[in-house]
Amino acid sequence: MSAPQFVTQRINRRRFLTGLTIMAGTVAIGGCGGGTGAPSISASRLFDPRALRPDGTPQRMVWALSDVDGYLARTAPDSITVTAVQNDITVLDAVSVDVHRDGLLVPYYPVEMEFADSSPVEFTFEASGQQFVSFVDARGRADDGLVGRNDTMPAVATPLFDDPRGSSPVCTRSPEQCPFHDISLDDALSEGRQVIINISTPAFCSNQVACGPGLEVLIAEAPEISEDVAIIHAEVYTAPTSTDLGVPAPIMDATGLWFEPALYVIERDGTVAQRLDFMWDTVDLRATIATLS
Repeated sequence: MSAPQFVTQRINRRRFLTGLTIMAGTVAIGGCGGGTGAPSISASRLFDPRALRPDGTPQRMVWALSDVDGYLARTAPDSITVTAVQNDITVLDAVSVDVHRDGLLVPYYPVEMEFADSSPVEFTFEASGQQFVSFVDARGRADDGLVGRNDTMPAVATPLFDDPRGSSPVCTRSPEQCPFHDISLDDALSEGRQVIINISTPAFCSNQVACGPGLEVLIAEAPEISEDVAIIHAEVYTAPTSTDLGVPAPIMDATGLWFEPALYVIERDGTVAQRLDFMWDTVDLRATIATLS
């Protein structure tokens, strides 16, 4: 199975896809247990450390468990215990993290914590009688242009079915296009509406690890969301084909994104209440929407 897509940033902020299946992280195993012959479990990072800012604000990470046969699905434990140490100081006390699997084939474990600086953090995981570690250093920068929580969302014109604005197709979801192209982001913001915007390329990132499920989860949850909230989908590329992804869409430059998928929840005044990266299920989506005031 493939992992989230990453778009490499150039000096002129034009982006291109470096590969459709680039891993978001690697695993460092340092555990034992489980008895003789028990399969080794490891934690796979399904996020980019460059999206984590060491500024003392909560940063969301997504972990999946895997063994020699790949990601754990039905056998993923209901919860894991996570501890983090940085510079010999415990920065995350042992916390139990429940599995998230609603609407997904591959379950994941979201961990949120603050990074005081960019020095490596050692995460220790305990699951299924085993203990293992992985290291993360928050590489995000305040000047990287990535729009995040508490930032103002840029008022970008996004493609509509009746006004593609240079995008073809407006939505690459197949066989049915997604239903979230009836209002543009800039119009929704100017009207003072709360907004949920999903940024993804479903046609080229439709695996069950990240990109595809995020949009599908939003589509399934949409009937439960207030009609006052504008729900929008925006493609990452203006005219992608099976052989050439082409030019990144304006939304990418405006938000500073170099990866997909991403989901922004935006207040009436244009402030970002929350951003979800890479992977979310129904439970995570509902909790994120609930942050709207």
